[in-house]
Amino acid sequence: MYYAVIDDTNKVINVVTSINEINEINHKQTHKRTQGKNYAGIGWTYHPELDNFSQPQPYKSWTLDNDCQWKPPVPRPSDNKMCIWNENNQSWEEDKYLIE
Repeated sequence: MYYAVIDDTNKVINVVTSINEINEINHKQTHKRTQGKNYAGIGWTYHPELDNFSQPQPYKSWTLDNDCQWKPPVPRPSDNKMCIWNENNQSWEEDKYLIE
């Protein structure tokens, strides 16, 4: 089993493999291979209402879904091109620096 040690703002400050390693009161079990659950990482956030962890928000405009995955306001294009999110334009742009 794995446990995420969280601070009073629900930020993950450590991940341990044994409950015996935990001196802090605030800890939540994290799951490596459980459908619909995210394995916690340092700097991630625990969401008690969803009983799940999310990575840090990648962009201010992205929203968290019920599976604790960040979603852009515009879906990623499905044309198989390498794209990056442009926060200023709120759009996906082809990444000119990646060569296939």
